[in-house]
Amino acid sequence: MLRFVRLVSILLLAMATFITCENVSDAPQILSGTNASPSTETSSETTQAVTGAKKQHGVGDVVRARGTKKTAEISGLSLKQADWNDVQPLTFRALTKDYRTYRKSKTFPEGGISGHHGAAVRISGAIMPIDSPGPDGEMQRFWLANPKVVMAGCVFCNPPTLADLIYVETGEIPFKVDREELYRSVIVLKLTGRFFIESMQTDDGVEYLFRLNLKEVSE
Repeated sequence: MLRFVRLVSILLLAMATFITCENVSDAPQILSGTNASPSTETSSETTQAVTGAKKQHGVGDVVRARGTKKTAEISGLSLKQADWNDVQPLTFRALTKDYRTYRKSKTFPEGGISGHHGAAVRISGAIMPIDSPGPDGEMQRFWLANPKVVMAGCVFCNPPTLADLIYVETGEIPFKVDREELYRSVIVLKLTGRFFIESMQTDDGVEYLFRLNLKEVSE
């Protein structure tokens, strides 16, 4: 867990201009610039977190993830079928709430996000590259991060947790970004896909609990 926090903290520091703890309340603005449509989280908390000043970050900064492996079985989960005619809204706030329970009991509470395991969901977040995009800006996988954490700037005041990252695989869905904008701005998008809860770790030691198989990017 500590290694996860260190790795993500380093990336977030590179992606956002560092601001002091006293200036965390200066909320940043959503910046678009991809071939997909930008969007905000339905949660008012996230909406407030993405209004304000522009953030800059360095070219080439990525959170590496060469491969993944399962680290533990999570009990009490029932795999749902994805119903694309009934896409469920999901927020990082909900992930964070149930993650607190998981940290204590290693199970997710009933009636929460566990009911979305395998389901079709829609969630907004900030794009963080895993691999450097190709010349055409195409990405096969990336992290969808909690905008509140990415845009807060000071990761020491607001450190990331396993609830703040979703591992996204694009599959056959073409996903392209403007390379310059990706490394120059914080890009927030709304994604629709099939959501999974699983205890996984990349070959680089980055742990994650949530995965999304991308279906579409919408407004």
